[in-house]
Amino acid sequence: MDHIGYGLGLMRGTMKMVGTAIGHSGAGPFSVNAVYHFPDRPDPATIAVFTNGTDEGVAENEILRLVQNLA
Repeated sequence: MDHIGYGLGLMRGTMKMVGTAIGHSGAGPFSVNAVYHFPDRPDPATIAVFTNGTDEGVAENEILRLVQNLA
């Protein structure tokens, strides 16, 4: 993310090629989740990803892949 802020449990930042991203990711025992909203899109989108493991980057990268592939 190019610019990052934090408040009320939500991260807000700007991602190249997809605009503003608002959401949060986290890990627990044996699982990871990430939920982000993209309000700058012509059709705003909210995406949630859940996966096994402990690496939040896996879920965050999948969200970025999915939002870039939306029509």
